[in-house]
Amino acid sequence: IRQSIQQWQYLYPAFGYLALMSAGFIRGVYEKLKLKNLKILFASVVALILIDTIMLSALNNYHLSGNDTRQLAKEWVEENIPEHARILLDIRGPQLLRSRELVEKQYELAAALNHPKQEYFKLQLESQSGKEYWHYHMERDIVTPPEMKEYSQKVELNEKLDLSNPGLLRKKGFEYVIIAPQKEPSAEEKMLDAHFKLLKEFVPARYVSPLIFRVKIYEVR
Repeated sequence: IRQSIQQWQYLYPAFGYLALMSAGFIRGVYEKLKLKNLKILFASVVALILIDTIMLSALNNYHLSGNDTRQLAKEWVEENIPEHARILLDIRGPQLLRSRELVEKQYELAAALNHPKQEYFKLQLESQSGKEYWHYHMERDIVTPPEMKEYSQKVELNEKLDLSNPGLLRKKGFEYVIIAPQKEPSAEEKMLDAHFKLLKEFVPARYVSPLIFRVKIYEVR
């Protein structure tokens, strides 16, 4: 399984400065124009570009404010899949509650390593309520410094499996698989379609990358 996860969120603080720099550049160009007709033409072009951007942003925000496919999938799982079922879950999939036994295992591991996440797991144990599942995340390749990946993944319960081998999933005892693929079907998705029973698929009305995905829930048989 290969998937590049780009850490674009670290660019967010720069957006304000980039907007101010762009506005200053546009103003500078406008003031250097001598002819009135050129100024009108330049202002019209800028206005058209801004209108298109604003409309696209408004449309994306409208769809982002609607029902998230991952939340719909979470509600469906809690209504239709027995508690404590063993699930292989895509990291981008619904946020299901992990069984207390697995969280305790993570807390003990984090405490032994003096990992900062031990407080997170402790709070999770104290406040957790609702249907719990024995779910493990699919291990994905992350685009990040190696030492950061190694440190952050030390206390995570991930399974790096070859999904082209359905027998391996059965051997590991998984009862369900949940993936959150992009718009275009991948080889991984086609393999799952061919070997397992598709129980439910949630498709967004509009894809807003990288925040909205399809969600597919399979039963392993």
